[in-house]
Amino acid sequence: MPLASPPISSTSVATSSTPIYTAATTYVRDLVVTNGGPNTFSLGTGTVTIAGGLALPSGQQLIIQGPVESLSAIVSSGSTATAIVGYGSVVSVI
Repeated sequence: MPLASPPISSTSVATSSTPIYTAATTYVRDLVVTNGGPNTFSLGTGTVTIAGGLALPSGQQLIIQGPVESLSAIVSSGSTATAIVGYGSVVSVI
């Protein structure tokens, strides 16, 4: 699924739980999370930990379907990563 332009946010992920997306209300639209940095980060809701989050390797995307109120990410000590969040774009070819 392509990312609708422009992204909602581009956030440097820290070694502590870092908010990367917060909706004002529950928003029912696909979110696309891209790891735009050189290292894997862990993704989750609320306060996320390395062990408790979903690992998103460098250069990979994750599509989240349904309501999402907030997302956070964390990277291992000594590492850096960039979380890019955007809405999914529905492209239909007939």
